[in-house]
Amino acid sequence: RDEVEVDAGVLVVDVEVGNGTEPLLLSGISGRPRVNAPVRTAGTASPSDGIVLERSFAAALGLDVGARLRLTGPAGDLTLPVVGTAILPSQARYPRSNPGVAWVSLPTLEQLQPDRDQWTWVQALRLADPASAGAVADSVLVDSPARNVYVQTWEGQRDLALQEAAPLQLILTMYTVVLLAVAFAVVAVLVGARALEQSREIGLLKAVGLTPRQVAAVFVIESVALGLLAAVLGFVAGALLAPRLAGAM
Repeated sequence: RDEVEVDAGVLVVDVEVGNGTEPLLLSGISGRPRVNAPVRTAGTASPSDGIVLERSFAAALGLDVGARLRLTGPAGDLTLPVVGTAILPSQARYPRSNPGVAWVSLPTLEQLQPDRDQWTWVQALRLADPASAGAVADSVLVDSPARNVYVQTWEGQRDLALQEAAPLQLILTMYTVVLLAVAFAVVAVLVGARALEQSREIGLLKAVGLTPRQVAAVFVIESVALGLLAAVLGFVAGALLAPRLAGAM
């Protein structure tokens, strides 16, 4: 079945950083949302009387849990402690996605802007049928032609995430191609050196009647057998060590 998150109020405020200010997209939430909920990375994901910062925004500004932020809204200034950092599935990393994102409680948001008519409202929806996301988005836009409504589907969020990873994918692809070329060159050099070292064995094989093609086949089979043995040993060692190396430090 479909799941709907209770509307979240959103307000753009200024946050004091160093000698200047940065815009901040502040979301007022009540409890833990069921859809598109912030995922805790440090401290707590429940803002209570403080503020939870999106992780990349906090890292860019050098802010940790325990720091205090001064926010400036239409109703005045407010100083809040940073009680946690989190990531949001639908949010790209800062500064690719600008302004940064943070979460506070609804009463805290009201202190910065008491007039709720001035808030922007966000509603997340989880569909029982993900393939219907485009049709649902189109129906929302058709039903609200005169309103300032913005709709984003999970496919659009996925495309944004892939765009962010595109430079890294290109680097990894180029690095892989270079490594493969180097590996083939090293294998060719090693096979050639081994053949030179075994010139006596080659002479004996020819003396017993083997043709040059058959001699080459002998060395190819020997190299393949050694390569397969090394691959099996490497796979076993990797399977045993990977869980420990990939575990949380």
